[in-house]
Amino acid sequence: LEGYFRANQRIHCQIAAASGSATLNEVHDLLFPRTEWARYFALRSLRRWRESIGEHREILEALDLGQAERAGRLMAEHVLHTGQQVVEKLAEAGEEAA
Repeated sequence: LEGYFRANQRIHCQIAAASGSATLNEVHDLLFPRTEWARYFALRSLRRWRESIGEHREILEALDLGQAERAGRLMAEHVLHTGQQVVEKLAEAGEEAA
């Protein structure tokens, strides 16, 4: 998991850098470290880990093919899925604590 987590971080940083958008890079640099715990928490699920790998592959394929709109849609879905996983894991942890 540690190796994947480091690769995941590199992928996200490279995509932001490749965008050429100074604004995106500034926002990314500000928010990415603050959400690291959430990504790590979400990726502790084997199901989410596998989904995330597939999502990254689709995003990179779209970028390779120059399909910017598709890549953007896939990135938005990827972030949403990770957020949903974090919410699910937090709910489970709350239920276990109760």
